[in-house]
Amino acid sequence: MPRTLPVPDVVSSRPVRVALAVILTLGLFGGCSFGGSAPVATSTSAVPTVAASPTPTPAASPSPTTTTKPERPAAMDTVDLDGAIATAEYFLSLYPYVYNTGDLTDWKALAHSDCIFCASVVTNAERMHGQHQHQVGTDTVVNFATGVEVDPGAWFSVDINATQGPWSVIDDAGTLIDAGLDTKSYLMHLVVVREENTWRVRAVQVDSP
Repeated sequence: MPRTLPVPDVVSSRPVRVALAVILTLGLFGGCSFGGSAPVATSTSAVPTVAASPTPTPAASPSPTTTTKPERPAAMDTVDLDGAIATAEYFLSLYPYVYNTGDLTDWKALAHSDCIFCASVVTNAERMHGQHQHQVGTDTVVNFATGVEVDPGAWFSVDINATQGPWSVIDDAGTLIDAGLDTKSYLMHLVVVREENTWRVRAVQVDSP
């Protein structure tokens, strides 16, 4: 059933894995491990050894990013419930894209300054790419979306039922860092507002359906 009141902003304790906790809980969406391996102590031998001639090692090829940038839906040009729902769906479609590419331009343009979930995605994506890692997968499918126009032309509550696919975190050398193999469903509640002639996502809450 559509929600008639805005929902509070919630941050998942595992913000990177949930696409929707998007974001994506969001990652839209669990949490990726960003820590490296602990140093391993090695022993040295007192017997002198003769060093072998160095053999050139080919440089590792960076793992390419694969997520295509989502297209902005034309419905976002209308200031009504359809426009608000289209904005919410587009916002969630950006979740796997930002973790894969590190391109946060469109995400930040839609994120309201008060949106805690939105800010957590920015922080985690920047940290991941700062460590030369990126996330692949996390394909998100919207099963259905409903909404309520709370304040005409200004404030909308949108509910989205979405399914998120498996994901993995890979470094630039192609090494697997972390992964989630399950496909999961989420019920997402978004507050979408219209401010200064543009759409903003004011809050996101992610629940299991």
